[in-house]
Amino acid sequence: MKCLLFILLFINYQGHSKDVIVLSERVKSRVVLRAEPSSNSAVLGHLFPTEEAILINAVPYYYNVQLADVKQGDVSKAWENLQSNNTGELNLTFLDVGRRKLTLNYCPYNNNILFDRSSSHLLK
Repeated sequence: MKCLLFILLFINYQGHSKDVIVLSERVKSRVVLRAEPSSNSAVLGHLFPTEEAILINAVPYYYNVQLADVKQGDVSKAWENLQSNNTGELNLTFLDVGRRKLTLNYCPYNNNILFDRSSSHLLK
């Protein structure tokens, strides 16, 4: 049961940490998604002005992104804007799982912490 709880928490955690890439206003039709961070690499697809991509990694001059259709590749930073989902707010979630008392802290800038508030030792 504990293992399942931790798996679910970490699946949830991944959803809170995604930054989004959107195209700048200068883009009129599309931006090329490439296999590597180079203008000479193979074309994997395109990112259109109405679409967003999830940021995977940032390297000089390129963002490594994942599109909605699960394609992953690199797009030039010159045509993109990064929108951070980090709000800087602290949120707490209290969980009561059997005898375990857990607190999941969604801390600013994705520094999340899981506290186990239950004790196996009784004070005398």
